Amino acid sequence: MTRSATNIAAVLTARGRGAVATVAFRGDVGRIDAAGVFRAANGKRLVQQPLNRIAFGRWGDDPEEEVVVCRIAADRLEIHCHGGDAAVARVLALLADAGVEQLDWREFLAETEDRFAADAATALATAATSRTAAVVARQIDGPLRDLFSWLATIDPVTHRDDVLSTVERALAWSEFGRHLTQPWRVVLYGEPNVGKSSLVNALVGFERAIVFDRPGTTRDVVTAESAIDGWPIRFSDTAGIRAGAEEIEAAGIERAKAELASADLCIRVFDASVDTEDERFEDPPGQTPLIVFNKCDLPPATRHQRHEGLAVSARTGAGLRELMSAIVRRLLPRVPAADEAVPITGRQIDVLHAARSALIEDDRESLAEALNRLRPLTKTPLR
Repeated sequence: MTRSATNIAAVLTARGRGAVATVAFRGDVGRIDAAGVFRAANGKRLVQQPLNRIAFGRWGDDPEEEVVVCRIAADRLEIHCHGGDAAVARVLALLADAGVEQLDWREFLAETEDRFAADAATALATAATSRTAAVVARQIDGPLRDLFSWLATIDPVTHRDDVLSTVERALAWSEFGRHLTQPWRVVLYGEPNVGKSSLVNALVGFERAIVFDRPGTTRDVVTAESAIDGWPIRFSDTAGIRAGAEEIEAAGIERAKAELASADLCIRVFDASVDTEDERFEDPPGQTPLIVFNKCDLPPATRHQRHEGLAVSARTGAGLRELMSAIVRRLLPRVPAADEAVPITGRQIDVLHAARSALIEDDRESLAEALNRLRPLTKTPLR
């Protein structure tokens, strides 16, 4: 249900200390004038301010905040204030006194923008790296918007085959699209004391995991996020897999196995300097792990010669660049061309799947409902 008759506001900038914060408002601008919370330097009321022109002024009394207000539509304001929490809280408090409801920024966008624009803003705000943000921005202004605009106007019954092939082509990039806002999950596993924690530390560049020369030190899943070639990755350091583990350690091993089952990539780590290996532990079902031999700076053992893998040293950094390249190749064997439409949110992916199912089952009512949920600024409903 929309709040079309309600006055609403939200903070659009990230929480915390910053140079400038932005508070968005939609509703009866005259209500703010009546409350007397803003005094413009040009002497005009907010309803008299020209659209898309900034107005400097003061917000509230004792204390007052210097703000810049821009009236971007008849019922829309952007209030720019100092970026500290206290200044933002002051702006919001006086809006609340004027009867304005504060929303989370996602809720605000859902109320004030079309679905595509709200999805796009959320995806852009949650993209973890500049590279993924660039992909999201390109999709918003290009192929994804074009796709949804096309789906909103074409007759999906007459052009069923074209629509189906186009939807399936977009869905082929769904996992890539999810990871534009959610990091790929890479889990390291193996016997205790093979250097998994040290390797995670080396990959992310700081000591996030506990490193100690005693089997069973890592008893839970420890995660750390980084980026390789601009792609966001969450590394998980798991408890060493071994027989005869004590109760607490055994619980950590079970959590490690659960983490492996949901990983995008599993890395099995061996100690290149020793011959011991627990053959009873099987690799995760459905996974083809990347094999890594850590501690290659030490004299090598002979038993591992039957395995193929990458030789690295978490201590010296040898082989880490090759390992990072191998991780990216496994996670992203290919990337979409610039003109390829990529769904960027879970909701878009879910609705495209619903549209595909409706096309295959020739369910016209469900198809129209699904595709209408994807339309961007185009308001024409599907037939």
